[in-house]
Amino acid sequence: MLREHQKKAVELAKKGNYLFAHDCGTGKTYTAIEIIKYYKGQYKDFQALVVCPLSIINNAWINDLNRFAPELTYINVWEKSKKSLRMAKLKMPADIHLINFEQFRLLYLLIRTIKFDLIIVDESSKMKSSTTKITKSLLALAGIASKDLLPPEHPVKHRYCLSGTPAPNDQSEYWSQITFCDPSVFGNNYYSFRGKYFSEISLGGFAKMFKFRQRMKDEFARTMAPVIDVVKKEDAIDLPDVVDINWDIELSEKESDAYKQMCEELVLELEDCI
Repeated sequence: MLREHQKKAVELAKKGNYLFAHDCGTGKTYTAIEIIKYYKGQYKDFQALVVCPLSIINNAWINDLNRFAPELTYINVWEKSKKSLRMAKLKMPADIHLINFEQFRLLYLLIRTIKFDLIIVDESSKMKSSTTKITKSLLALAGIASKDLLPPEHPVKHRYCLSGTPAPNDQSEYWSQITFCDPSVFGNNYYSFRGKYFSEISLGGFAKMFKFRQRMKDEFARTMAPVIDVVKKEDAIDLPDVVDINWDIELSEKESDAYKQMCEELVLELEDCI
């Protein structure tokens, strides 16, 4: 059953594109699934694309889809397969195609040719830098071209971001996520946005930094208010008690070796302390 903040989010999603800045533990995946279910009912041959970290494809999305929406069909584009098979999976019909950020970047040229009605970027703080290939590829699906990436002929109409911490460092990290949802809010030029809301500070030579103009804090918040929905865990008073869930994480050989090394070094360090 949807909680009150989730019901509100679904209703907002029906009216336009949004960044849902909902705290961890407030049920963002379930909310997104309900948004997908709504739009599936509005389209014939509906297709949604979910772009998210590899670690949550199985542990969050597939688990919740099986639990809350068994009627939806989905394809895990990543899995353990060759590029040719991943490309073939993208062309297969399904309600939802799930893909991790890195594969999305690599397969963008194919993705732009497929008609997706809706896209959800989960853990959208991955877009915090405006210059990465992943960010540029996602913005291209919103119709924003860059020097090296052309948008599809028909940009994805319904676009949503999910993040508990959309801007962990400073306000500049909102630009890509807000612009992905609605380019009219901050404009589709990052440097114009930065020039308006940030002061340039010289550090000597060619070095410089940009500092947010605190006097524009209220205007900044008002400007993006129509496309951002913020939910703090302490304000979602109808949430159930905390449940601990163990997630299985599949490590590559390189990651596994690094983890083993960390464990060994940690054990040695602890032994030295005893």
